[in-house]
Amino acid sequence: MARHNGVRKLAILSLLLSLSMVLSYLESLVPVFIAVPGVKLGLANAVSLFTLYKLGAREAISISLIRVLLSSLLFGSVMSLAFSLAGAALSLLAMIILKRISPLSAAVVSVIGAVCHNVGQIIVAKALLSTSL
Repeated sequence: MARHNGVRKLAILSLLLSLSMVLSYLESLVPVFIAVPGVKLGLANAVSLFTLYKLGAREAISISLIRVLLSSLLFGSVMSLAFSLAGAALSLLAMIILKRISPLSAAVVSVIGAVCHNVGQIIVAKALLSTSL
């Protein structure tokens, strides 16, 4: 019976990863009319947030990490990997901590995660460009 649950969980995680990859690809096709290049809607974050709330932190980290690696490999570059990885790591860390210690809604946790994603990318940009803020 435990094996059946493991297979079921793997199938669910596979579907969530596939969904996050499709959303990541679709948002790369949608032009965002903002003056800052590289800005995205963050649709794939919805899958990470859902995974965090329904399956747990370890599973959300796995989904997010694999999605970032595959998306950068398929649709991006080494530079996009650095920015995406930093943003996703800081975002997930913030969302995991907020989910555990605060009564905030998932929507608020998601917004704070998005802000942290941007902060992570700014940190990488600062490090790569060797500039001061």
